[in-house]
Amino acid sequence: MAKRSVRRAARRPGQHGYALIELAIALMIGTLLLVWGAAALMRRADDAAAQATGTWLLEIRHAAYRMLERHFDKLAEGGVPVGPDGAPLYADLHAPTLAEFKAQGLLPPGFPESSPIGASAQVRLSPPSGCPGAACRVDALVYASGPLSDAQGLPDMMRMALLTEAAGGYGGYATAGTASRLRGKTFDFPNPYAPGAEILPAGTPVLWAGMDLATAAQYVRRFDERDPQLKGGLTVDGGIGATGQVAGSRLRANEYLQIVGQASPGAGCSPDGLVGRTPSGVLLSCQSGAWSASPSTQIVAQYISSPGGGSPWTQGTVTCPGGYKVTGGGGQCVSGSASRLSYSYPIGDSTWYASCDTGQVGAETDVQVYAVCMMR
Repeated sequence: MAKRSVRRAARRPGQHGYALIELAIALMIGTLLLVWGAAALMRRADDAAAQATGTWLLEIRHAAYRMLERHFDKLAEGGVPVGPDGAPLYADLHAPTLAEFKAQGLLPPGFPESSPIGASAQVRLSPPSGCPGAACRVDALVYASGPLSDAQGLPDMMRMALLTEAAGGYGGYATAGTASRLRGKTFDFPNPYAPGAEILPAGTPVLWAGMDLATAAQYVRRFDERDPQLKGGLTVDGGIGATGQVAGSRLRANEYLQIVGQASPGAGCSPDGLVGRTPSGVLLSCQSGAWSASPSTQIVAQYISSPGGGSPWTQGTVTCPGGYKVTGGGGQCVSGSASRLSYSYPIGDSTWYASCDTGQVGAETDVQVYAVCMMR
C-alpha cells in the first residue's frame, strides 16, 4: 500500500496576535469595571455622608424648636431668657451655640460639633414679627458653615436631595442667582434672611424651625410664664410648691395642715388675718397689727434684763393669769453675741422658767420668757 503523506497547514504570520488582543480587551474591560466600581463606592460614601449630615442638622433644628417652645413668651416680647440666678442663658440670643444648647439640655452632652461632611452648624433667630398680636411668631434657621458642592464647585443637587430628605421635610438650601432665596418644602426666606445678616452661598443646606402664638398657646409648657387659667380641678400625686401666694375661696386638707411660718407673741404683723405659730406649735393670728393667741389660749411674756455687774447669767419666770394653766413656753436670749438658752421648763402648772448664759464673765445678756396658757 502506498504511504499517505500528511501535510499540515502552514500557520499564517498574523495568527500569532489574536490571544494578545483578546487579553488586552479583557484587561480594558476589567479596568473600566474597577474604576466604575470605585467611583460608585465613593459616590455611595458621599451619599451616606450627606444623609447623615441631614440627620445631624435635623437634631440641631429640634433643639432650636425646643428653645423657641420654652422661651416663646420672652422672645415674642423682645426679652432675654434668664436662669434662676438672673443671668442670661445665651450670650447672643439671636445666635445661640451648640455648647449653649447642651448646657440647657436641648442637645445631649456628647453631640458632635461638626457634621459627617466636616461642616459646622450656625443657628440664627430672626427678630419676632407681628408681636404682640394673633400673627406673632418667631423663626429660627439652622444652616451649614459652607455649601454642598460637587467637584466643579457647583451645588451638588444629587446629594442635596438626600440631605433634605433626611431632614424630614424641614430642609432646604440657598438657591443660586441674583435673586437667591433660602427655600425648602415648608419655608421660603430671602437671602440674607434679615437685614445685616450674611448672604449664604448657593448650595448651603438650611433647616427651618418656627413657633407662632397659636401653637404656643395650645399647651402648658415647662418654664411657662403664662397663667394657664384652668377651669377644672387639678389632681396631683405629689406635692404642690409655690414661691408666691396661693389664692382660693377655700382651703381644705384631708389629713393635717402644717403651718411653717413662726412668729413671736406680741410682735408686729400685717395684714390682719395672717396665721402663724410659735416655735412650740401654738397657733397665732395677726390681730390689730400684733401676733396674738386665740381667746382660749393666752401667751404671757416677760422681759428680764441682765442683773448687771458683769454677770453672765440671767434668769426669770412668767406666770399664767388666774383660771389658766401653763401648757407650753420658752425663752429667747435677746442680747449678747455668745449667749445661749441654758434652761427652759415649767414650774408647777402655771409658771414657766427660762435662763440665758453667755459663758463669759463681763458679757451680759437679757432673756425673754413666755408661757402658753390655756383655760382650765
